[in-house]
Formats: sequence, structure tokens, C-alpha cells
Amino acid sequence: MTLAILTDNDDIGKSDNLLDELISYTSDDYSFEVRQKAFNYLRWIRSCNEECIENIKQAANHHNWRFKQFAKNYLESY
Repeated sequence: MTLAILTDNDDIGKSDNLLDELISYTSDDYSFEVRQKAFNYLRWIRSCNEECIENIKQAANHHNWRFKQFAKNYLESY
């Protein structure tokens, strides 16, 4: 998905839809493993928007201590 977002293609709307989908994976509807991978990809492509930031702030209070620490480190480096 990230590769498709970064690849120069003719269908600009498709890239936007893929980015929106990737951002949606940061919500608490998904497991912390999926969320962490999505956050990492968004950081890599420098596309963490307001929704992503709100989701990482929420993740900083997650019950899994490793994910919580990841979220806090993400916020510090952002």
C-alpha cells in the first residue's frame, strides 16, 4: 500500500484513497500490531495528519505497555 502511495501513477484519487485507508489502520478498531505498522509507514512517508496524531495520542494510553511506549516515543519524535 505504501509503495502504491509513493509510486507516481495516473490515478491521483487512488493514492489519496490508499493514504486514507492507511491512516484508518491507526484507529483503535484494529489491533495494536496493525496500528503500530501503520504508524511506522506513515512516519516513513511523512504523512501523519491530524487524525493520525489523535490516534497516536490515544495509543499513548493503551493497555499494552510496549505499544504505549512506542506511541510516547512517536509523539516525542514528531
